[in-house]
Amino acid sequence: MPSLEETARKDVRLDRLAKALKVPPAEFQLALDLGGVQVNGKRVHDARLKVTAGSAVFICHGETPPTFVFDASWILHEDDTLLVWNKPAGMTTQGTRCFDVGHLYAFAKEHVGGYVALHHRLDRETSGVVIMCKDREQNKALADQFSGRSVKKEYLAIVHGVVPKTLTLEAPMGPLPQLKPTRHAVNVPDAKPAATEVVRLAGSDRFSLVLAKPRTGRTHQVRVHLASAGFPIVGDAFYNAGEPMRNLRTLLHCRRMELVHPGTGNPVSFEAPVPEDMDRFLDDQGIMVPEPQ
Repeated sequence: MPSLEETARKDVRLDRLAKALKVPPAEFQLALDLGGVQVNGKRVHDARLKVTAGSAVFICHGETPPTFVFDASWILHEDDTLLVWNKPAGMTTQGTRCFDVGHLYAFAKEHVGGYVALHHRLDRETSGVVIMCKDREQNKALADQFSGRSVKKEYLAIVHGVVPKTLTLEAPMGPLPQLKPTRHAVNVPDAKPAATEVVRLAGSDRFSLVLAKPRTGRTHQVRVHLASAGFPIVGDAFYNAGEPMRNLRTLLHCRRMELVHPGTGNPVSFEAPVPEDMDRFLDDQGIMVPEPQ
């Protein structure tokens, strides 16, 4: 049975509504425990909650919950202000509509045991650097750097085709809300300026390892810009309908981020090593990974 979305026709207790919708009790309880039940867009965990008429109710079930177990090796750096992660591929940065467990932010809150703030995300399949703030007083300084686009980000991507040595991709981007899930594209109505610098680091006659430096922060920017230029990322069937390697995850990795430490005022950079699956793919193709500059 797929997930359900229903508008309550009368005041009713949540568990009774679930029963009327023929959701098995065990699956309903699991959804409650995992954060997959929402009323008017807010997660709820009380089966006996009274739902008023007209409320929008969402019940997720039939989905496989995350199975990640915390690993301290994910932490690249920690001090009194910053908590820096190497997010594994396959893990969401935040909770999804169906689950509020097994994501990076949940692990961060459990690890810190207190306040932690998140200002940017990586897609589920993208691995690499994610920076969080542990200090409420310093948090605004970090938030301002992300919102002001002063944080420098570098991504490694393995793409189809032979990319020129250097490439500047400047194409405005925006969402295509008529598609579900929403996709993003270049040169669409209400698109916003977007720019990505690309350098070819190595490759073969079929694939290129590139370093992508987004100068703006549009959703899915690196993926969309590369695909629109004719160099889709290997494994990214979402932006390449003809992707021949759908069995692979999107081979995109946030390698490095540079910013001003909000606690000390000094410039700092954090780097995540090339993940094993990307390293293995490159090795299989006979492509050598150059050392970071």
